[in-house]
Amino acid sequence: MQITVKPQEDSNVSVEAIVDAKTVDAKLAKVYKDFARKYNFPGFRKGKAPRPVVDNALGREVVYATATEELINDAYPQIIEEKRLYPAGQPDFGGADEMIEQGADFTFAFTLPVRPEVEIDSYDPVEIELPQEGASDTEVEEQMRALLAHYDQEEPTEEWATETMGFDSLDDMKAQIAEQVSEQKKMMMPRLKENAATLKLIERVSAKVPEGMAEQKESQLLQDFFTQMQRQGISFDAYLMQRGIDADEFKEDVKRQAIDEVKRGMALDAWARHNGIEATDDEVSQEFVMAAGDGAEKLEREWRDNGRLYLVREELVRSKAMKDVMEKAKVTEVDFAERAKAEEAKADKDADAKVDATSEDADQE
Repeated sequence: MQITVKPQEDSNVSVEAIVDAKTVDAKLAKVYKDFARKYNFPGFRKGKAPRPVVDNALGREVVYATATEELINDAYPQIIEEKRLYPAGQPDFGGADEMIEQGADFTFAFTLPVRPEVEIDSYDPVEIELPQEGASDTEVEEQMRALLAHYDQEEPTEEWATETMGFDSLDDMKAQIAEQVSEQKKMMMPRLKENAATLKLIERVSAKVPEGMAEQKESQLLQDFFTQMQRQGISFDAYLMQRGIDADEFKEDVKRQAIDEVKRGMALDAWARHNGIEATDDEVSQEFVMAAGDGAEKLEREWRDNGRLYLVREELVRSKAMKDVMEKAKVTEVDFAERAKAEEAKADKDADAKVDATSEDADQE
């Protein structure tokens, strides 16, 4: 098959494909045989009716139209895979009504919205802040305050620590809380680092998000959301009540999330191109091995035949790009609990100063 791909405006490509006559004839033979098996033709055994009989009974145009449709459906996934296209919507065949002819090459064309190739504002390592390792005194104090509030206790005492909480001593309690905080942070750190790096990458995307891609992502997010709600047995109204939002606020939140998700993909794609990050065919195949084991080859073939193999390749490249971003990131460790405590103290101080100033103005009047 000869394939020509030309870029168009608005992240579209025009594709022209020429299918050779041998493939056309093979498809026609298959469709005639399929019809001969599917329908009963008087005087002929199942699947043995000759072509003229099938044409007289069903109409030659019906057979050729079916063969044409199947030929295009077979060719489309091959085009996507061979040309490494990343569809961002459905192909538009422009209402073409050309049909194949026996013994002749067949040419068809379509336009396709594809993933836009944009550049981000900078490819320098992202600079992010992460919680410092271990547990600070302020973080331990926060946990202690939460426990005191839960047990209606005003002050941490040895008696409360040993008799109520079951620790050896108050110091033992603080030490174990510190250890728990440290372990929790260690488990959360990879996700926190990825989220922080992702936010910085999204900020570097100045390009406008294509409307079609945003709508497609929004639809996917909604489908995933309602599937999860159904599994958990939670109604939409109950979810809104739990969140304290209405349906319009929910929709706007999903729209914003969809745009951020698309920007994340655009940024990672740009990072991958800039740094020469790719996914090999072997790496793609390995994904199916991990997912399906002995059934990997069959599953991969199904994805290729359905024109969906690009989704695995895309996710692999983005995953490798995200790993590269995180490895190169410049990290500053911060005690967020101490920062929040300081900001709260400053806010209280500013409020007190404002009250004093107001009182002074009142006295002068």
